[in-house]
Order: sequence, then structure tokens, then C-alpha cells
Amino acid sequence: MEKDDIIQLHRHDGRRLIAESATLFAHPYYQQFLAPFNDLVKATKDRANYKDPKRHLGMQISLLDSLKSLEQTASTGKKQARTDTKAAAELVEQSKRNNYLSKAIKEIADGIAWRTFGYDRFTMRILSQAQSPGHTWNKDGQATELKYAKIAASNGAFMLLNDLTNCVRVGDITMAPKGIGDVPYLTELKKGKDPITVTTILEKLDTKQAVTKQQLRMFQAQAAITFRKFPVGKDDLDVTDVVVPLHDVISGAGAIAKQAINKGAAARMLTPYMRVEAMDIPKLMQLDYQTVMDSLMRAEGTIIAEHTTYDHLITSANGETERASPPYTIFPWPAEVITRVITGEVIIRCDILLEPLQEAFKAFGWELIIDRDALERYEPSTEQQAIADVTSALLFPPGSYEEMAELMWLRNSSGFRLSAFEFVVSMAREYLTVQHVVAVANAFFLQATRGQAATVYHNIKDGRRWS
Repeated sequence: MEKDDIIQLHRHDGRRLIAESATLFAHPYYQQFLAPFNDLVKATKDRANYKDPKRHLGMQISLLDSLKSLEQTASTGKKQARTDTKAAAELVEQSKRNNYLSKAIKEIADGIAWRTFGYDRFTMRILSQAQSPGHTWNKDGQATELKYAKIAASNGAFMLLNDLTNCVRVGDITMAPKGIGDVPYLTELKKGKDPITVTTILEKLDTKQAVTKQQLRMFQAQAAITFRKFPVGKDDLDVTDVVVPLHDVISGAGAIAKQAINKGAAARMLTPYMRVEAMDIPKLMQLDYQTVMDSLMRAEGTIIAEHTTYDHLITSANGETERASPPYTIFPWPAEVITRVITGEVIIRCDILLEPLQEAFKAFGWELIIDRDALERYEPSTEQQAIADVTSALLFPPGSYEEMAELMWLRNSSGFRLSAFEFVVSMAREYLTVQHVVAVANAFFLQATRGQAATVYHNIKDGRRWS
């Protein structure tokens, strides 16, 4: 997506957002895909498709055929717009629609990936750390990938077609040799050449043979997920798995979205510190926008964090991904809600309010400390900037994570402090509660050594939340 497109569809544009979204998403062409996509969402949630390797792969091949068709149509429309000046505007809009539909298919495939690898956040974080492979249609070497995947599936391995997804960006295909939830095994495939795996890369390194940057990055990723080490510059952080009781209001967010589908818009406080609002764009366009929005309940207070499903939509449409964040296609929501969210027809917004949030933490014995000045100055780099160095030999280039960590802290009566910025952002993204964050903080507190600072990579094991 071009920079101008992002500006035009920016979520802070209010009515402009609704108008632009309606232009794209409320179009008859776009809406004809909703029913088939709904069926695809249901199929990928069907547990039976994760018991047989051939069925598992066949599900992906069907998605791949649909994706290639949409990508080709979008590309053709862009080319025609350059020469057909009279129809250029509509051709560009149609190309955008196909682009968003393509990303919706990739989001469905992301759900397959997360289920295949056991909903492991660390694994998905590593596999997503690279640039988008681009279009799948007319890709050189795709026939080789499919042939290899079919042979492996026939031999009992569960295979993932990486290019089909938005979140698996290392290697060409990924294998779960021992079944669903197994450690992924990465493979690079090129037309007319033997497969490249971590074993062949090791042999090349041992014999001083040339290794491409792509192969070296794949080797680093394989080592990270195999040995559970997160690379940070020259050091590796041990991955600490954290299992805590489930505390979220994710089902409540889905219910608000369902209400919006029926009424055009809906909003509710799911906790004293979390307000969730949902809008069904096509439905809302048939009503008096201002009247409907004015009727929604409001909350007073300082918004310390917010996230909308539209943020996610724009990120993926721009060729990027929210790393280690579960796709909406595994959320425990009805298929209709998921379909409308991933296609942009329904937009869900979650606001986290500061004052009641601090009170909630206080009730559990924790103080939420915020550096207001630092938070106002904080300007996170774009995804494109963040992965710019990935084109070098290093999968994880050296860098400092301290700036983000210093924005918010949790502190208990013993003086133990834990960076809280990531947790608060996740609350808005995944509808998590204070109880969840406190449970994680307590787990780290019990492992801490008084007087010693420690940096850890925590991996929340919460596969039970997803479907």
C-alpha cells in the first residue's frame, strides 16, 4: 500500500474513515466474498483438518488458489489504471479491494500457522521476523514447493506453505515432522536445486562454502526456536515460559461486535478500565451516523492505550505484521464476527483508561508507574524501519529495547519492578485483564533475586484461549 493510501484511511480521520471504508468494504463486489470467507474461517477452525497431514495441506492449497487469483486481479487492475484514464479511479479502488481480500486470506492462513505450531508465541515471533515475500501468483519455484510439501505430507509430516501466510516469513515451507505443536523445521526451496535445511547450511559453514544471507537468517531462526533462545545483539536471552490462569474479556469483545453487526454500532465497559466499541461499516452507512454514535456510552478518563482492528488491517495491507500477536482468526469469536473483522467490515476499538487501571493494579498490591514525559516523546519506529537491517546477514540486528521498557513500570511493596508497557498494549490488543498481568508479574517476582536486575524473554503459554 502506498503512503497516501495509509493517510486516506487513517483511523483518526473520524467520518472520513467511515466514508473511505464504506467506499472499499461496502461495495457489492467486496461483499460477495463474505460468505465464502466465512466458510473458510469455519473450515480452518475444524479440528479434523489438523489430524490428517494431507487434509491439512489440501486446505492450504485451496486458500493458495484463491489468493493467487485475487493478487493477479489486483495487479492487473493497477496496470490498466495507468493507461485507462477514464476508468482509472474505479480500477484503483477495485485493486485496493482485491488487496484487502488477499490479506484476509493470509489472515486465515495465519490461523492455520498458529494452530499448527501449538499457539506458541515465541515460535511465531521468530518466524515473523523478516520481510514479506510478496505476491504468490506467478512465483518462480512455487511448483517445487508444492511438490515437496505433498511428498512430505504423504509421509506423515504436517506442512505449512509460508508464502500463504502473513506471519511466517523465514524459509519457503515449514514442517512439523512429529505432528501439530512440534518444533518447526525450516526449508528453503529453489527451482532445480536441492532443498536447503539447517543441516545443509551447517555443512556449508563447516566446509567454508558460501552461504547466502537468506540461508544464514534461516539458520539463526532455526537455532532460536530449537534451543529456545531469543537473539538480542551478541547475546541470547533464555525463553521463560509462563503459564498463568486465564483472565480476559475477549468473549465480551466478540459479543459487542455481534451487537454492532445487528445495530450498526455498540459500546460497553468490559471492565472499569476497558471500553470496547464496535462499528459495522455497511450497516452504519444505512443509518444516521451521528445519531448512532451519539447514543453510544462514553467513558471519562485518560486513555493510556488504545488499539483497533483497523490498526491490524492497515499493518497487514502495508505488507507488515504485528509480531507475536495472535491473528483474529484464532480468537474464540463466531465465524461471522471474525470474517467481518478481517475484511474490515467491522471495526473494533479498545481503550484502556489510566485512572481506573491504576486503581485496579493497586487493589492487587501493585503500583503502575508511568513516565508521562517519556511517553509523550516516545515515537516507535515504523515496521519498515524496524526490519530494515534484516536485509543484512543478521536476522536480529543489535539494538536497544530499553526506550520502550522505561515508559511504564509495575512495582510491588517489596520494591520489585517490572516493565509494563508491553502488557498494557497487549491488554488493548487482546482484551486482557489486570488479573492476567498481575499473575504474570507475580510469576516473575517469585523467580527474581533481590538486588539483581535481569532481562528475560517471557513466553505466555495461553493456547487454551484460542480456537
